[in-house]
Parts: sequence; C-alpha cells; structure tokens
Amino acid sequence: MKKKIAHIWVRDEVYMTVTGVEPEDQLFLYNKFGIPVDGHFFMPAYKLGRWDGKIRFYEKTGKVFMRFLPDILPFLEKWGYEVELHDERRPVPLVEGRLHEKWFDGKSQVPISIRPYQLEAVNAALDAGSGFVIAATGAGKTIMVAGMCDVFGSEGYRSITIVPSSDLVEQTSQTFKLCGIQHGLYSGAKKDLYQPHVIATWQALQNNPTVMEDFQVAIVDEAHGAKAATIGDLLTNHGKNIAYRYGFTGTWPKPLTDQYTLRGSIGDILYRIDAASLIEMGYLSNLEIQPIEIKESVDEEFPDYASEKAYTSRSSDRLEFLADLIIAKAAEHGNTLVLVNSIKQGQQLQKLIKDSIFLCGADETEVRAEWYSTFAERDDLIVLATAGIASTGISIDRIFHLCLIDAGKSFVRAIQSIGRGLRKGHDKDFVHVSDVHSGLKFGKKHARERIKFYREASYTVLKTVKAKL
Repeated sequence: MKKKIAHIWVRDEVYMTVTGVEPEDQLFLYNKFGIPVDGHFFMPAYKLGRWDGKIRFYEKTGKVFMRFLPDILPFLEKWGYEVELHDERRPVPLVEGRLHEKWFDGKSQVPISIRPYQLEAVNAALDAGSGFVIAATGAGKTIMVAGMCDVFGSEGYRSITIVPSSDLVEQTSQTFKLCGIQHGLYSGAKKDLYQPHVIATWQALQNNPTVMEDFQVAIVDEAHGAKAATIGDLLTNHGKNIAYRYGFTGTWPKPLTDQYTLRGSIGDILYRIDAASLIEMGYLSNLEIQPIEIKESVDEEFPDYASEKAYTSRSSDRLEFLADLIIAKAAEHGNTLVLVNSIKQGQQLQKLIKDSIFLCGADETEVRAEWYSTFAERDDLIVLATAGIASTGISIDRIFHLCLIDAGKSFVRAIQSIGRGLRKGHDKDFVHVSDVHSGLKFGKKHARERIKFYREASYTVLKTVKAKL
C-alpha cells in the first residue's frame, strides 16, 4: 500500500500550508476550523443564504495559521499520514537573557521594583518566544512590557510596542523613560522610528504598515482591543517575519472567532493572573459592586436595544436621578469616576452636577491626563468620561467610587471598566462600584450578563438595589 505523506510548509512566522492530503480530509479541516460568528443569525448575508455564518481559519488550499499545527497533527496522524515538515522561515537566534529583580538597577531614573509574578510572566513569554500574558488591570503590564523590551534590546533586537491610543503612547513612554529605555514614538505628529524601541498606535501603523518590516519583536498592549482586520494587515502581512510576537491584555475575549484570530496571529496564553489573586496579594484594592436597577417611568417595552437606549438617554427624570445618585455616592466615598454611554449623556449630567468635569474623545490627550492627575490632589472630584476613552489604558490610583451607567453587555468593556477603580493609592485600598442600569428589557438582560462576568472574576457583588424614578 502506498504511503500517505502530508507535507507541511511553514512559509513564515504566521502561515503554513498543508499539502498532499486527500480532498475529503482537506474538506474536513476546512469545516473543522470554520467558527460561527456571534450573532450571524441576524446578518443579512446569512439570512439570504449567501454565507454559512462562519469565519474560515483553514482555506481549501490548505493555508492555515502555523500556530494551529498542534491542533492539525492529531488528525493527520489519525488518518494514517506520515508528516514531513518543511520550515522556510528565516533563522532567528534565540534570546538568551531573562528578567531578574535587579534588572533596572543603575539604569532607571527611580528605583524600580519588579514583582515576583511580573518576573514569572515576562520570563515565561521569553521562554516561549510568542504568546499572550493575561494580567488584570493594575498588574503593571507596562513594566512587564518595558522589561521585555529591555531584555531584547540588550541582545540587539529592535522592538515595536503597539497600543490602541495616543494616551497610552504617552503613558508607556513615561514608564520607558523611568526605566532608562531609549525609545521613539510613532503617533500623530511624532514619527521617530530610528530608536532601538518604538511605541506606536495601531492607527499610525495602518497609515504606513511597511514600518513593521524593520522590527524583530512586536508587542501588542491591550491586545483585546486589536481589530482582526488590523492584526491581519500588520502582524500577518507586513509583520509576517517577526518571530518574537506577544500580546498583553487584562481580558481574553469571549467570542471564539476573536480567540482564534489572536491565537493564530500572536500565540497561545502563556501566563495568567487575575484581579482576585492580585487583591489577595495586596497589589490591588478590595472592591464591592453594587448593582442599581432603575424602574423607568414608562411601562412600554421597546422593540430593540437602540430604541430603549434612546429613551433612557433622553429621559430628564432619569438624568436628575443619576445626578443625585452620583452626588450622594461621591459625598459618601470620595473621588468618583463616572463612565457614561454617550457624549450627550455626559454633557447633560455635567450641567446637573456642580463642579463636575466631563471628558470625551474631543478633548486633547494632555487635557485628559491633567484632569486624571488631579485625583491625586483631591478627595471630592467627580469626573464624567465616555467609556471609550476611560475604560481602557488610563492609570488613576485614587478612585474611591466608580460609577458605570448602562454599561452594555461586552465582557471586555465590563471587566476593563472595573479595572479603572482597582489601582491602589497610598491612602486607598478599597473601591465602591455602582453598576447603574435600566429595569427595562435590554437593560436588565445586559446587567445579568455583566453580573455573571463580575462573579466569574471573583468580585464581591452585592444584592441588586431597585430604585424608582
């Protein structure tokens, strides 16, 4: 009997091609790695029968993410194939250095204390060569990124750290400066690409993706926010020969399509530490979450979330209730950050809450950073901000009360938002969280999903308080 030989051609650091297998086996793998898109039942292409609702991670030609090799090999072996591997990648020397607790001694502007779990995470990543570190907000991911970059830099590797916003470019840059790491910025008007390490936004790189070809190490911070199309262009196209690739995030996305994209483009999860563990170790504040359900002054059931949201956003009675609630909670707990779900809602609440501040994407990065810094100086500050600019990446260590208003059903947004309040300050080790939501159909449904996320994260969730307008 003729031997069946499957050839696996590793083309670069992203893709491989499987050849030599029978058509029916190729079709099996094509279907096996077809992952249903969340909500595809409601999409026009699916309804019209033009699409089966799946994203295919294995093409009919046999092209597939090379990091799926461990998933594919068992099938080939089960079907009786001998596997021949052809590695066409560029040879890359192994990085030999490892981070240690005194790594920044003599380099940094101030004493840098590296926590034990930070050392474990970075060195696990260096050992593996690519993959994800999942660390809760407040774990000090930026220090981990800085340490990793400096280890690579000590052996002559150039790194690019990719972040989702100009705010995070500046924050990451400040950490790099403190650590004594020479670096450039690639964001907005800043185009310094000639340093050993570069900190860039997704947006800037999308405008000039060939930049990726000049680096040997790519680190994606807040990787949960990286869009699949962006990853596809930057990491799997222009950055296809980058051998060392890492993702840092506080939240691993729930949708399987997102998980497959991240895993295929960057790698597997290498290290994980959650907020509950960091609270237990004393690195994060203790917290309690108080769900508050508002019984709206309308009995009708809205046909969809958009119409329900439109009502809750414009109700004057509701806005006055929210303002009174925020003022009362701030008086009880102190510095308060309120995450609103729209610019209009934030503007209206600011008018109702004396001496409050409202921040949104239209405000310059420096303005937002200046107001965030005032949390260190005040105990009675009320800052309203759109969730889009404040749920990810900002670093404020004296939030005593975090108020989420109609926060939706996104797992990532819910957990990242809670993380805003978990940072410890010199006089702060506790945060009260108010999760305020509507008692209407969609508001209640989304709240149930958020509460489920909170409990999965081992947060303390109090009994829901029901309030009438």
